[in-house]
Amino acid sequence: MSSSRLDVLKRTSAGRALRAEWEARLTAVVGMPRDSWRFLDIAATDQLRERCEAAFPARRSPDEAVPGRDFAELQIELGLAAKVDKPLVPSSAHGVFVLFLDSDKIGALSLPARTLNQYWKPVLRVERDGFVIVDDALLGKLVVQVIARTAGRFEMLDMAAWGETWVSTINQFVDAAASS
Repeated sequence: MSSSRLDVLKRTSAGRALRAEWEARLTAVVGMPRDSWRFLDIAATDQLRERCEAAFPARRSPDEAVPGRDFAELQIELGLAAKVDKPLVPSSAHGVFVLFLDSDKIGALSLPARTLNQYWKPVLRVERDGFVIVDDALLGKLVVQVIARTAGRFEMLDMAAWGETWVSTINQFVDAAASS
């Protein structure tokens, strides 16, 4: 057995209880219908991460942008963002994958974009460290995280988007928040 296969088996085994916790949180706390999402297996999640790394530059080096890929990095007060009734990911994205910090043990979450647009706020309340969203065609990527409150500042929703449609959607989201 190869060491990478053994590593996947170890992570899968170690993540069983953690995946059960995530499943319970997504259904009970977030309220997402169980038939609207599923977790990818660990090997498929590893492949997805590799494809993402190849398709999108690192967040902190946007000047290494892939030609034809737009990039935007925005911050908005979390309280304002919570009031916005605009999609977080483009409606043109049919299926999306959500990568959490624990995805190396539980797998990536796979769900329709419309479901994520409906439930992203409660998911963020459950996973304050944020998450990465990519569409199934790898045309766009969005990183969402909460920046903790500092002296005199509100908690901020920090977002970085790649891909023309995704950047446009996030800009519309932020514009709607600013005008509310």
